[in-house]
Amino acid sequence: SIKKRFLPGYTDYTDSVKQRINESRDLVIENDLDAADNLIRELFSEWRQVSAAYANDPFGSEVGYSADELERIEYREKMDSFSKMVTNFYNVDFEPHLNEYQKMVDDTYELIDYGNFIDANSKVNQIGKYLSENLILNSEKILYDISYDQEKEIWVISGAVDKPRMDRRENLYLTVYNMNGNIHSQLEFTDTRQGQFYTQWEAPTKPGLYIVMLQYLDSKASQIVNIEEKLEHSYSDDDIDIVSLSREFEELKIFIEKFGNGNVEKHKSKFDDAIERIKVALSDRDWETANEELSDLKKIIERYLPLRSRNAVIEANYEHDKLYLSGSVLIGNLNFPEDLFVDIFDQQGNHVDVISFKHEPEEYAGKFNQVISKPFTPGIYVAQLQHHDLYVSDFFQIT
Repeated sequence: SIKKRFLPGYTDYTDSVKQRINESRDLVIENDLDAADNLIRELFSEWRQVSAAYANDPFGSEVGYSADELERIEYREKMDSFSKMVTNFYNVDFEPHLNEYQKMVDDTYELIDYGNFIDANSKVNQIGKYLSENLILNSEKILYDISYDQEKEIWVISGAVDKPRMDRRENLYLTVYNMNGNIHSQLEFTDTRQGQFYTQWEAPTKPGLYIVMLQYLDSKASQIVNIEEKLEHSYSDDDIDIVSLSREFEELKIFIEKFGNGNVEKHKSKFDDAIERIKVALSDRDWETANEELSDLKKIIERYLPLRSRNAVIEANYEHDKLYLSGSVLIGNLNFPEDLFVDIFDQQGNHVDVISFKHEPEEYAGKFNQVISKPFTPGIYVAQLQHHDLYVSDFFQIT
């Protein structure tokens, strides 16, 4: 309808639907009926979901709805639940783990923005496990284990308390909270005269994290039960492509941070612009543009990241399965042979090789030239020459 044209992103979405309908029509003309049928089925399913989202909450997304945006919203809601859980149940025992948790959160939000839902799902599960192990409240007077049988919908708890008196039973109060801090269920029971306890109860539970708080006299302790969602995801070729490019982008950012030294800051605008263009392309799920921008980022790395020095130089080139290394080092007045070493690191930051040279002062005067016949996998590499406290480097790319 005409009114929907003014909703955020609605026109862009309908235009993308029309484009995919045209693609299905072309497939029919090419007699690829199976591919056309699959595309129409996927499109129809997506249209129902997106239309329902616009009907239920027309302005619920600033960028409008699409299949990708609906999935982003779902993951953001999960991340918001993690945040509420940490806020509600934060304790001093979690403080040493806060920075690691925050890094995982930041990494997950980036994956969500890129549309890399495969790795985002893994990260969400990783965060859930991390919180279930570390966001717990310990007490020297209470030790217990809690588990949940998802098939039978039964909670089981067992443990022991440090009793001040062994000749009487004491009440224990158990409260199960969901991630938002709301009470899921409550239970009251007693220990034995020796301070042991065991009980089970029925309570259906949706997937998520549940905080089980147990109180004994004035002491409290908590455990967290992680009930993972059992989903069978199906991913398209486009999903796989975006995941591959997203992972390579993350590798390159770490590579730049590790081997950029001060050169990244000197050429900050060039790196920032290139990285931002890649983020936009990944967010738009524009595979071709993202791939081109990644190639441009590698060229920027090759051009601006090498470490230079007046006292040493190294040049690395790779052609026809051979690595050509050349350069020189200002040795000084040494009259004895000295070893020089060049370390090779790949795009993942792994140390893949070390090449040694024997400097002969009278014959070579600090110069070296060597050819190494060795296959390398595609990616960008750095060759680092160290001579005492001097470092120089050069970058080479294998396509």
